[in-house]
Amino acid sequence: MKMEILDKLAELMYSFKAYPTDKEFEGVARELVSKHPCLSEPGPEKGWQAWKMSLKHKMGNYRQKLRSAGCFEVTVNQKKKKGVKKPKHAEINFLPDHPPGINEEVLECERRAMVDELKKKNFNMTLLNEKMDITFSMRRQEIVQEQPLVSLVKEKWPGLFLQHQVYGEFKRITGIDLYKTFLFALETYANGLIRLFRTKGGDEIGTLLERLDQQVIIKFWLVSASHLKK
Repeated sequence: MKMEILDKLAELMYSFKAYPTDKEFEGVARELVSKHPCLSEPGPEKGWQAWKMSLKHKMGNYRQKLRSAGCFEVTVNQKKKKGVKKPKHAEINFLPDHPPGINEEVLECERRAMVDELKKKNFNMTLLNEKMDITFSMRRQEIVQEQPLVSLVKEKWPGLFLQHQVYGEFKRITGIDLYKTFLFALETYANGLIRLFRTKGGDEIGTLLERLDQQVIIKFWLVSASHLKK
């Protein structure tokens, strides 16, 4: 029973992160024993410490199986004793495998077609998005494993340096919409930032904020007047 639980936990944890931290292992072990007290084992820390150590060992075995199967995210670290290449900022697609049935040759053809498309004055945005999506695994493997110079990346992947593709690549890696997240954060902290600028921004910032206030007041009265006319 314990082995089955560890197998399921390792598989589930890997779906979120290939290299969990010590605190994350501890959190899973604590939660397991908390939800199922009958699984508590003799030892310190109220019975979860043994689960933590077993889970670490099981996770290592699980990565080894994936490494043997050729999974890129763990194969890249096969011969490394230090400097392990792994997600550091919640990247859910840190080093993905190629799409099923698609090899390097096909991806290279897609990449070249994408570069040719970008040479056009009015390139097809939909086509570009499709090419960027399908070549994502190839691009990530090159960047993570080879760590090329920015100039080489720009030459080989020019689409990656377009504004909308910066947002797109961020979402491919993290699953987060960067632009919407930024706007939400800006709206959340805007009032606090304005208050900070008013107190510590200096004369130039103060003048700019006064002009902004005047524009807001004028806009308010114009909107109010239009409603009164109705």
